[in-house]
Amino acid sequence: MHDRHRPPIPTAVRTASARWIDRRRRGGRRWFRRAARCPRAGRTRPRHRHSRRRYYPGQEGAAATAAVLFGDRDPGGRLTQSFPTGDDHHPVAGDPRRYPGVGGTEEYTEGIHVGHRWYDAEGVRPLFPFGHGLSYTSFAYADPDARWTAGGLDVAFTVRNTGPRDGVDVPQVYAGPSPDLPLDQPVRVLAGYRRLALRAGEQRRVTVRVEPRTLSSWDPKPHDWVLGTGPRPLWIGASSRDLRLRTSERVGG
Repeated sequence: MHDRHRPPIPTAVRTASARWIDRRRRGGRRWFRRAARCPRAGRTRPRHRHSRRRYYPGQEGAAATAAVLFGDRDPGGRLTQSFPTGDDHHPVAGDPRRYPGVGGTEEYTEGIHVGHRWYDAEGVRPLFPFGHGLSYTSFAYADPDARWTAGGLDVAFTVRNTGPRDGVDVPQVYAGPSPDLPLDQPVRVLAGYRRLALRAGEQRRVTVRVEPRTLSSWDPKPHDWVLGTGPRPLWIGASSRDLRLRTSERVGG
């Protein structure tokens, strides 16, 4: 909803206090197009002190929202899309062939670089990256290890809850390109993830299985998926831009 449609009470709260939460329920990301800061009394201040995104929570959405806002439950959700900083910083910006199309035709010329892959390939910083999410506690990752087997790539690491309360974390594994494939490949691709509920101070050894299909690229010549062999860089992090550990492993052979 644009500012011109906003009722006066939320507007007054937003300009009068720094302790407020902006809670939205919608499927798109349009509301992030607005400026991140707004003037107040001759200075600027963050427009959204805290933001909570609900998408389509269903009939129990109100109860779930209250549980999170009052701290009875850890948020635990993670973004399934990247949020741009503005209308000129996303995959279809400035190219009418991609959107809204020319002559009634839209062209998907970005190829494999869709979503967070485009932001990585172009070096563009998103407002909120793919996989991003918050918790009422904090987590640390350590001791990465990767091993190739006949069934795929096993990436192991330790996750520790370093905060004062129980919480939920979603560590993610990203894989880099293969040096053996003469094909266009993403800088990084989400290879797997795990959702963990850890008590305060608890740590757990986690193994994420990366399937061979995830490490493969489509080759139009044989019209088939081809495994990307050779040394593959691997990252472990809390989002596509919050990458905290790095290792590598040779795939295939």
